[in-house]
Amino acid sequence: MAVDRNGEGQTSPRADAALLQHMMAALSAGVYILDDKSHIIWVNPRAETLLVRSAVDMIGHDSHDLLHRGPGGGTSPRHACRLLGAFLSGTTAHSDEWFERGDGAVIHVACLGVPYRTQDSTNGGAVIFYEHPPREAPAAESSDAAAELSDVIGRLTLVAEITTVLTSTLDSHETLRRLVRLLVPQLGDWAVLDLLGESGEVQRVAVVHHHHGAYINAEEFEGPMPPVSETENMPLARVLRGVLPVIVSPADYEGSLDTGIAVQQRDLIRATGIRSAVIAPLHGLGGVVLGALTVGRAEQPQPYGPAELTLVDDIARRAGLAVDNARLYEQQRRAQGRLELLYEAGMRIGTTLDVRRTAEELTQVVVPRFADIATVELLDPVPRGDEPTGKRTQLRRTAVSSGLTGQPLYPVGELISFAPPTPHASAVEHGHAVLERDLEAAHGWRAWDPQQAGKILACGLHSLIAVPLQARGVMLGLATFWRARKEPFAEEDLSLVEELAARAAVCIDNARRYTREHAMAVTLQRRLLPLGLPEQDALEVAYRYLPAQAGVGGDWFDVIPLPGTRVALVVGDVVGHGLHAAATMGRLRTAVHNFSALDLPPDELLAHLDDLVTRVDQEQTGTDEGAGTGVTGATCLYAIYDPVCGRCSVARAGHPGPALVRPDGIVSLPDIPGSPPLGLCGGLPIEVTELQLAQGSHLVLFTDGLVEDRHRDFDAGLMLLLDTLSGTATQTPEETCQTVFNTMVPDRPRDDVALLVARTGMLDPAQVADWDVPSDPAAVAAVRGECGRQLQVWGLEDIQFTAELILSELITNAIRYGTQPIHVRLLRDRNLICEVSDGSSTSPHLRRAETTDEGGRGLFLVAQFAQGWGTRYTPHGKIIWTEQPLHAGAAEPIEQPSDILLDQWSDEAF
Repeated sequence: MAVDRNGEGQTSPRADAALLQHMMAALSAGVYILDDKSHIIWVNPRAETLLVRSAVDMIGHDSHDLLHRGPGGGTSPRHACRLLGAFLSGTTAHSDEWFERGDGAVIHVACLGVPYRTQDSTNGGAVIFYEHPPREAPAAESSDAAAELSDVIGRLTLVAEITTVLTSTLDSHETLRRLVRLLVPQLGDWAVLDLLGESGEVQRVAVVHHHHGAYINAEEFEGPMPPVSETENMPLARVLRGVLPVIVSPADYEGSLDTGIAVQQRDLIRATGIRSAVIAPLHGLGGVVLGALTVGRAEQPQPYGPAELTLVDDIARRAGLAVDNARLYEQQRRAQGRLELLYEAGMRIGTTLDVRRTAEELTQVVVPRFADIATVELLDPVPRGDEPTGKRTQLRRTAVSSGLTGQPLYPVGELISFAPPTPHASAVEHGHAVLERDLEAAHGWRAWDPQQAGKILACGLHSLIAVPLQARGVMLGLATFWRARKEPFAEEDLSLVEELAARAAVCIDNARRYTREHAMAVTLQRRLLPLGLPEQDALEVAYRYLPAQAGVGGDWFDVIPLPGTRVALVVGDVVGHGLHAAATMGRLRTAVHNFSALDLPPDELLAHLDDLVTRVDQEQTGTDEGAGTGVTGATCLYAIYDPVCGRCSVARAGHPGPALVRPDGIVSLPDIPGSPPLGLCGGLPIEVTELQLAQGSHLVLFTDGLVEDRHRDFDAGLMLLLDTLSGTATQTPEETCQTVFNTMVPDRPRDDVALLVARTGMLDPAQVADWDVPSDPAAVAAVRGECGRQLQVWGLEDIQFTAELILSELITNAIRYGTQPIHVRLLRDRNLICEVSDGSSTSPHLRRAETTDEGGRGLFLVAQFAQGWGTRYTPHGKIIWTEQPLHAGAAEPIEQPSDILLDQWSDEAF
């Protein structure tokens, strides 16, 4: 019901037709109600008497044509009818009229026409009339009728205002508080509202008193009420059970009372001084009783009568529908909120594969929207990725989110033992959510840890739900939701928290499984990567390696000493993450080591590596088990640095080229021609680039994870790397690594990051001696003598004899089997390195000579006396090299050369 204002500022109630008819049926004046076409739709009994017409004879007829006549009984023109004019204009009008009765007589009446609008927005009107002789002042009768009409209009206006209030908001408590303020003082001095909860509990939500023009909220009477007994016979209890509205007085509550709710009602009546009251039920949809409305008179002397009883009942019915609508809306809103919360949880929980972060996301998504505090406790093995074992009630707090200041719960990291009969232990034991609606009354929970429980209650926390976190049949931990400022948790919240917990548990279990796999992959990867750097003097090397947080990748690096004081630097990357990528990386790293042992140049080594990857891919593709496990997409950069001449040979297959920091601070990206990734070269040649590096230069090798991430592209990352390196010329490689990592590497990289920084050194020219050798066997002795003298200069007399023996054999073989140019070079580094080169590509092979052979024992002797030996091919021939310790005591003792020679003709040999 709403209130409309007509043009004269008067109120036209939007009426419920049934209520309007009920109110006017008891009037002493005649009343008939019109529809929007001025047809009669209802008459009261008094009108039937005055007009000597039955309701059946009048309903459906045009009121003007049926009743209105001139003073002599003739027809009254419609345009001259004041009532009809007021009705059409929607205004109230007073008029003297002549009405024709059913027996043909014409009577003089005083009329009052009042427009109204029905709830379906249909216009209409009510005409109130009484008979009086013409030209006589209708003093008493007019005054009484006017008073009665004023009372009816006042009640209709009250109902209209109440309907407006009831439909203005869907907050039931706020609506009812406004309602009781409208009921006083119009219907009484006191208004009381009691509501039945969804579980049958009674709550007195409003008690309002009107005194000397002021509204007073009697909050001391509000709060929970005793439950309603099925056998209680007192008025309020009967109304709450659905009995018709009643009028009560203090006498109804005298004597012995049977229940607590009757006692409280009696105490209210005595305390307020109520003399008469009406109690009406609040009916919702389907006739369900939602509560009771009580209106009482304490200062007004007259008791309530049937008219007020009907009016209060109608108001209570409207209030009940409003409360029911508000509850339905609240249920729908809560259901919508639950769906939105679940949707948000699906978006926000599980964004990472980190167990602790996932637990934090669960607590953050529910605070403060659903709970004031949320905690997650997990079994100790879960964050480590292990299978949960041990006591299931001994949990470690992993995450806490709080909307309160100074929450009293145990901090993150605390190991908590939940013991029965706490709701936490019950939830873990039985595998479903447990509700503690009132913590104050939860004696088992309070007895578990009285001191902690006291702190929690003092903080205002009053309700909790504990729900187990379990996924795939595995108990992972527990989530607990607490409320302080919100209303207590209800049974309907259990399904929501169980759904939330189920979703979060799957995410936590996924993170746990990933953590386990990640740890295995990291362990495998670290085992496959270099455990340390080899000893060598050509380069000062430092490195950094950081595996991806999202999954271990296949990045690797290596530093491989080569013959001739040279050093190979390797950086590679395998596309993908996980155990497969780590295992593939190990295979490629092993292959690089094997190919390096052949002393191949960078381009040939990468070509062999490409052939290997292609062959492995073909083998894997041909089997069902190997589908999708190939290594296509691997990249590699291979560089060989020679400290004798300062030259670095570099080739790359799909990998970013190195950065170079010169001693003067100039930073550049050398132009290294690129080739497709390994396995995709398809027989295409791989180009090698020669770089001449000054002593003290920094060669920076890296994988793409260093320069590229989600916040910058590859080119931007390269520019940032160059800027970072611009101030590192005077830094050590270790300091350079740290500077680059601090500037460029995020806390949680999405890809592996490998960084290798090498500062070049040069071999002192005094540590190098070389000679050209003519193709004359007689030259062997001369060269051997020069070498001996050089060894004496270097202080290597201890190994002079064996070195001369080795050189004699190698030079003799070069003269006999090789071609010019023949060249000898000695390098004094950590070992003595002897190199004999010639223009032939024929390589000697070590073999054990037969006892009857006159030759074939030279290389055998070389192998016996040298720490290592081998062949290295060059564009112009080959180099046979040997290595010896600088001092005889540095290696295991060996037999005398004569003994070794004699052993070749021993009895055992024959």
